[in-house]
Amino acid sequence: MFAQEPVRDIQNELNKFVLDIVAHRIIAGLSKLKPQLLCSLTINLRSPPQKQRDMVFATKKTGSLFCDSPLALAINRQEETVFLNRVKGETGAMIEGRDKMFQVSTLQALALGYTRAVMTVDELMRHGEAGLGTFEDVNGEMIAIDGKCYRATEDGTVEEAGGDRGVPFSAVAFMDGYREFALSGDYDMARLRNELNIRIEEVFGLNSMHVVRIDGTFEKIHARSEAPYRSQHVTLKSMLEETQKSFVFDNIKGSLVGVYFPDFMDGINAFGWHLHFISDSRTVGGHVYEMKMTQGVVRLSRKNSLEIRLPGDAAFDTYSLKSASDQEIRQVEQGRG
Repeated sequence: MFAQEPVRDIQNELNKFVLDIVAHRIIAGLSKLKPQLLCSLTINLRSPPQKQRDMVFATKKTGSLFCDSPLALAINRQEETVFLNRVKGETGAMIEGRDKMFQVSTLQALALGYTRAVMTVDELMRHGEAGLGTFEDVNGEMIAIDGKCYRATEDGTVEEAGGDRGVPFSAVAFMDGYREFALSGDYDMARLRNELNIRIEEVFGLNSMHVVRIDGTFEKIHARSEAPYRSQHVTLKSMLEETQKSFVFDNIKGSLVGVYFPDFMDGINAFGWHLHFISDSRTVGGHVYEMKMTQGVVRLSRKNSLEIRLPGDAAFDTYSLKSASDQEIRQVEQGRG
């Protein structure tokens, strides 16, 4: 019944709920699970009343508890999740702090050769559950999916990235409020990008950012990854000419994970769609430059805010970011490299 009342009329009720229910019952329930589940509590009352959802949600991967309505909770001990209703669908209410794209450094910096660690994988994954990037010294391609971070090595095999591994560049987000639709027929990279553009344009989203996940069946995946290259002020294109390897995966099921940035953000990230692949078995993957998909289920989540974590060391200021070649960025990030 609270969801039908104006936000200002339920503040006292919510405060009472937080003190009584949250402080005792939720903590008591979580104490029977794993201690790292309970880290922080966020109350979001900024959504319009018609968009409020009855939600209590906690996950091990984020270590956070989010409460969006003063109603009862349920505890699913098998999935280590506390929830009432998890938001799903285009009209679902976003949770404060989760409705943004989070990025490490800029693509211009990476293109010019800034490959030092800005943060660790553990720190990165507090800001999103899906996305992509690379690792310190461009040591493989990153695929973030289901709240886990994987590294595609130079031969296309995949391993889960260690939490202390350094990250010089990445873009991740939570998939809250996603739209879902199915695709069938033959889709190469050009047709898929065009289809995704149509889907975001029909909801007036070309000037927003998006994170996408496509679970599908693929006749072929053409991908690449690379070995590490330790240097300073050596362009990414020059590194990849020395270290990258390409490979093909035939008749495989897996997921494409990627991001879309609008043209006015070109340089901060790559304009358009940038996609990485990981198999269902989580054993192979890489940066995708061509593919043939026969069917897939697409999840698209729109983001209208961006948080960028820039490098803090003095070496970052020795890079003239505007001198990065737009042509090289497009070639490296949306092609074979």
